Amino acid sequence: MSAELFSVFYQFADVFAFLILSAAGLAIVFGMMGVINMAHGEFIMCGAYVTVGLVKLGVPLALAQGLAAVTAGLIGVAVEYLIVRRLYKRPLDSLLATWGLSLIVTQSMLLIVGSSITGIGTPEGSFAIGGYTFSTYRLVLFACAVAVLIGLYITFMKTRFGVIARATMQNAAMAKALGARTGRIYAISFGIGAGLAGLCGALYAPTMTLIRWAQRLWWKVSSPSWSAAPMSCSAPRRPP
Repeated sequence: MSAELFSVFYQFADVFAFLILSAAGLAIVFGMMGVINMAHGEFIMCGAYVTVGLVKLGVPLALAQGLAAVTAGLIGVAVEYLIVRRLYKRPLDSLLATWGLSLIVTQSMLLIVGSSITGIGTPEGSFAIGGYTFSTYRLVLFACAVAVLIGLYITFMKTRFGVIARATMQNAAMAKALGARTGRIYAISFGIGAGLAGLCGALYAPTMTLIRWAQRLWWKVSSPSWSAAPMSCSAPRRPP
């Protein structure tokens, strides 16, 4: 009975980790700026590709994942400054602009990287309970998701930046009149959202095979809790 219960918890933790890590950044961008970032999946893709590239260059996996998240965050700040900042009060225009950016990045990666790239493999380590065998790395992903939630709560609820960010979200004009640098707050928030997306891609890069098919990026997820299924990077969703 204990093995079956742990199996249920393990599958819940697996799905919970992916949903939190993939959606946290998107929620921050939409909640802070009201921008539906259609290029969110490309930031996830950035984290995955940077991680794979750095690991193949000999960088340790954990360091590569951290650098991938930072890279995605910095790119997010640049995107906010160059594109999104001019479209805050034009939600449909911002949606179309980020969608166009998504298409450009997707096709550019197809031309630059090619139709496929060899993965780096899931880190070794597993344990058995009863007649079931579980991957240790999947529990690491769950722990990372919980850490992300705790970190976001502390950042936005217990820090000076969080107070200013919430004030900007509620009334940007009043916050600016009181001295808040709303442009910087928006840029940092967008960077955090992009960085979290990159972190998601970086953490899941070892568990995925990156494949181009029909000019779209698809991820095949190798999971013990479900059969391999394609997942669109430009629109992250739960595998069936």
